[in-house]
Amino acid sequence: MIRVAAIGTEGHAYNQLRRIFALKRHFEVVGVCSEPMRRQEGYALCREHGIVTYDAGEAMIDKLGDAAEAVFIFTGIDSHYRYARQCLEAGYSVFLEKPPVPTVQQLDALAEAEAQTGRRAAGMFQYLYSDLVQTLKRRIGAGEFGRVLRGRSMAAWQ
Repeated sequence: MIRVAAIGTEGHAYNQLRRIFALKRHFEVVGVCSEPMRRQEGYALCREHGIVTYDAGEAMIDKLGDAAEAVFIFTGIDSHYRYARQCLEAGYSVFLEKPPVPTVQQLDALAEAEAQTGRRAAGMFQYLYSDLVQTLKRRIGAGEFGRVLRGRSMAAWQ
């Protein structure tokens, strides 16, 4: 089980947190941060699960200590680099929504931070880990549809 924290609780973050809570045998959420003026459904959901809440990402990162191994960053893209860098330097691996950062220079700087800290920053792509995609992957891998001769994919978004 991976002990995780999250920065952000509303909007897209709310949906992701619901998914993380549904995967409770894989993840234990040990803290979340939500700005007081943005607290709504996601914040209430975290409180219902007894999750420790913080008012700011920096405060949470400073206080988590060994309680977490990784941090999900569910904030706007403009804050991804700042939070990811702080998390890596504090000793946490990071999960970022796409795009991970707004500039190539920031991506290069995150790669350097990964090398310096020995932690990882990974980008998440919405449905890559959905039950549907994972079930299909398992069934194809098990040979349920026959031997795979070649692969091809197409992706679209509503």
